[in-house]
Amino acid sequence: MMPRYFFDLANHNNDVDDTGSELSHAAAARIEAVVFAGQYLSNNPEAVWDGSQFSVRVRNESDELLFIVDVTVRDMKKEQVAPDLHREPLP
Repeated sequence: MMPRYFFDLANHNNDVDDTGSELSHAAAARIEAVVFAGQYLSNNPEAVWDGSQFSVRVRNESDELLFIVDVTVRDMKKEQVAPDLHREPLP
């Protein structure tokens, strides 16, 4: 029997996953969390429009929190934050 993982949404609505999904291992649950977050935001982009944070929290069968996938959209013009001039350039 494969372990069961639960994918809770934490945003303006806190939706707890009571069913979960059976996956082969924790690495598969991590991938599933990222894919789930992308699919959810593809259908609900307004979830991060106002700068609020969207999270998928992954728990195991023992209710232990394993991973959190956080997504935040920041409007730099609204924040009036100067760019980080000390950052190293990308290769």
